[in-house]
Amino acid sequence: MLTLQSRICRSPECLTAELEGDIVMMNVENGAYYQLDATGTEIWNRLETPVEIGPLCAELAQLYEGPIDEIERDVLAFLAGLAERGLVVPADVPA
Repeated sequence: MLTLQSRICRSPECLTAELEGDIVMMNVENGAYYQLDATGTEIWNRLETPVEIGPLCAELAQLYEGPIDEIERDVLAFLAGLAERGLVVPADVPA
């Protein structure tokens, strides 16, 4: 289960390409394709290196000028979905 203290990064089993400003991804383990909208793409771009979810949410709250509690809830749900699909993994790199 992901928390605000979890550190995550992109899975090495995920291939990505940009298509008209959005990210299209494929999990090479299961061959499934996924597409991210602009907000998902913004989050995905920040996962190039390992990140802690709490500070990521704080950055997004400033960027989108939204309530931090809503952003934390939505980002955790989004990242949990990516984790279930094998697109993000726990980061082994210490902070």
